[in-house]
Amino acid sequence: MVKVQIRVGDVFIVPTGDGRAAVGQVLGIYGMSDYYFAIFDAVFPLENAAESAIGALRLPLLFLGLSLDAKIYFGDWPVVAHAEVDPSILLPAYKVSMGTIDNIHVIDYTGTWSRPATEAEVDFLEFRSTVSPVRFERALRASLCLEPWLELFDKLKPNELATTAALFD
Repeated sequence: MVKVQIRVGDVFIVPTGDGRAAVGQVLGIYGMSDYYFAIFDAVFPLENAAESAIGALRLPLLFLGLSLDAKIYFGDWPVVAHAEVDPSILLPAYKVSMGTIDNIHVIDYTGTWSRPATEAEVDFLEFRSTVSPVRFERALRASLCLEPWLELFDKLKPNELATTAALFD
């Protein structure tokens, strides 16, 4: 078992279970052990995925979310390259409760900046949550019609309105 130390910018492949793989990248870190993963909108034959990885970073995002490193750490999602994170990728902002359930704030993707949320923001922002890497795999498989689409996969789709850049400029 090869254990990998994750770094922002690591490019990895996510096998789909049918001889293909998607390309992902570590976009950022939250706290000590949560990572922002992007999965790009392309799949390649598994044997060619590593060679196609850097080119896939120019494609649109399919999924974006906060997750854990287990699949990379244990080598299930092999790191195949390292590249600068595209600064045009917009990382999310979230809502969080501060002290009491009705004291809702907007927080940036790093957890550094926060401010009181407007009523509209309370309605459209999601609470910050960390999902299992398996959810990314299942959402990817569902996007390829290899398994049923579940509503919870919708939360992995990028939301250009709910970004740190949009809500903290």
